[in-house]
Amino acid sequence: GYSTYSLDETSQRNLLYQTFEEVRHNDLMGWMVYMAFDYPRTVTCTPPDCPGEAQPINHYGLWNTSYFPKLAVDAVERVTGVADD
Repeated sequence: GYSTYSLDETSQRNLLYQTFEEVRHNDLMGWMVYMAFDYPRTVTCTPPDCPGEAQPINHYGLWNTSYFPKLAVDAVERVTGVADD
Protein backbone atom coordinates (compact mmCIF):
# COMPACT_ATOMS: atom_id res chain seq x y z
CA GLY A 1 0.00 0.00 0.00
CA TYR A 2 0.84 3.64 0.06
CA SER A 3 0.78 5.80 3.17
CA THR A 4 -0.62 9.32 3.11
CA TYR A 5 1.98 10.24 5.72
CA SER A 6 4.42 11.30 3.00
CA LEU A 7 2.04 11.36 0.01
CA ASP A 8 -1.17 13.27 -0.54
CA GLU A 9 -4.45 11.41 -1.09
CA THR A 10 -4.35 11.98 -4.85
CA SER A 11 -0.95 10.29 -5.08
CA GLN A 12 -2.15 7.39 -2.92
CA ARG A 13 -5.16 6.90 -5.21
CA ASN A 14 -3.09 7.12 -8.39
CA LEU A 15 -0.42 4.69 -7.16
CA LEU A 16 -3.03 2.17 -6.03
CA TYR A 17 -4.82 2.41 -9.37
CA GLN A 18 -1.53 1.92 -11.24
CA THR A 19 -0.83 -1.13 -9.10
CA PHE A 20 -4.27 -2.58 -9.82
CA GLU A 21 -3.74 -2.01 -13.55
CA GLU A 22 -0.34 -3.75 -13.43
CA VAL A 23 -1.99 -6.75 -11.78
CA ARG A 24 -4.61 -6.86 -14.54
CA HIS A 25 -2.20 -6.33 -17.46
CA ASN A 26 0.31 -8.90 -16.22
CA ASP A 27 -2.26 -11.57 -15.37
CA LEU A 28 -1.19 -11.67 -11.75
CA MET A 29 -3.27 -13.56 -9.23
CA GLY A 30 -4.88 -10.49 -7.70
CA TRP A 31 -4.53 -7.81 -5.10
CA MET A 32 -5.68 -7.08 -1.57
CA VAL A 33 -6.04 -4.05 0.64
CA TYR A 34 -4.11 -4.55 3.87
CA MET A 35 -5.54 -1.72 5.94
CA ALA A 36 -9.02 -0.39 5.39
CA PHE A 37 -8.72 2.34 8.02
CA ASP A 38 -6.01 4.69 9.22
CA TYR A 39 -4.98 4.00 12.80
CA PRO A 40 -5.35 6.68 15.47
CA ARG A 41 -2.02 7.52 17.11
CA THR A 42 -3.39 6.27 20.43
CA VAL A 43 -3.56 2.73 18.98
CA THR A 44 0.04 2.51 17.75
CA CYS A 45 1.78 3.58 20.94
CA THR A 46 2.88 2.03 24.22
CA PRO A 47 1.69 3.76 27.41
CA PRO A 48 2.72 6.06 28.94
CA ASP A 49 3.99 7.48 25.61
CA CYS A 50 0.52 8.06 24.15
CA PRO A 51 -0.52 9.40 21.81
CA GLY A 52 2.49 8.33 19.80
CA GLU A 53 4.25 10.41 17.19
CA ALA A 54 2.73 10.57 13.73
CA GLN A 55 4.26 7.88 11.54
CA PRO A 56 3.57 6.23 8.16
CA ILE A 57 1.95 3.12 9.69
CA ASN A 58 -0.98 5.26 10.82
CA HIS A 59 -1.88 6.40 7.30
CA TYR A 60 -2.18 3.36 4.99
CA GLY A 61 -5.97 3.09 5.20
CA LEU A 62 -8.56 3.81 2.55
CA TRP A 63 -10.65 5.61 5.18
CA ASN A 64 -9.26 8.13 7.64
CA THR A 65 -9.62 7.94 11.42
CA SER A 66 -12.99 9.75 11.17
CA TYR A 67 -14.23 6.93 8.88
CA PHE A 68 -14.39 9.34 5.94
CA PRO A 69 -13.27 7.74 2.66
CA LYS A 70 -10.00 8.88 1.18
CA LEU A 71 -9.59 9.33 -2.57
CA ALA A 72 -8.03 5.84 -2.72
CA VAL A 73 -11.52 4.35 -2.38
CA ASP A 74 -12.13 5.67 -5.90
CA ALA A 75 -9.34 3.43 -7.25
CA VAL A 76 -10.90 0.36 -5.63
CA GLU A 77 -14.36 1.27 -6.90
CA ARG A 78 -13.04 1.74 -10.44
CA VAL A 79 -11.27 -1.62 -10.66
CA THR A 80 -14.07 -3.58 -8.98
CA GLY A 81 -16.82 -2.00 -11.07
CA VAL A 82 -18.58 -0.51 -8.04
CA ALA A 83 -18.22 2.96 -9.58
CA ASP A 84 -20.30 1.80 -12.56
CA ASP A 85 -23.38 1.03 -10.43
